[in-house]
Amino acid sequence: MSIKTMSLEVSEITHERRELITVGTAVIRGEEVAAIGRIYVLDVIDVVPQPDRPETGKKLKLIAKEEVKGAVTALSEIGTQGFLLAAQGQKCMVRGLKEDGTLLPVAFMDMQCYVSAMKELKGTGLCVMGDAIKGLWFAGYTEDPYQLRLFGKSSKHIEVMAADFLPDEKQLYI
Repeated sequence: MSIKTMSLEVSEITHERRELITVGTAVIRGEEVAAIGRIYVLDVIDVVPQPDRPETGKKLKLIAKEEVKGAVTALSEIGTQGFLLAAQGQKCMVRGLKEDGTLLPVAFMDMQCYVSAMKELKGTGLCVMGDAIKGLWFAGYTEDPYQLRLFGKSSKHIEVMAADFLPDEKQLYI
């Protein structure tokens, strides 16, 4: 349901960051059974290409896989520590990649609806989230302590399919 490239922290010891591919999926099995989702974190690695086919010199390597309750409908980087913000079901969770291949949740926020759009103002922790029923949500993430807080939301119910920030001098538009 969502795919993005992000600069995530891959080592808790050295704090090394790499550009990784993150994928959010959903398995929906009808009205009576709850949807389940997965978050995959993949790295693009070099391999020996097949003879006469140089385009086969890259391969996707699975770094982490996490099964979650609810569909993973949106993904974004968040904060300065290389964490991942995932909209899973009716929650938004900030997760950190651990060296053992798991995604440790560090903060969350209840959303009441499935999020369809998510974007962070790079490196600030400020993020905008939107859904198809309630509208836009403006939130902030802090790293000490780990918290995801709601600052404001749209006063009218608008259907949001995409959201982004537009900084203009000292103004910030959503």
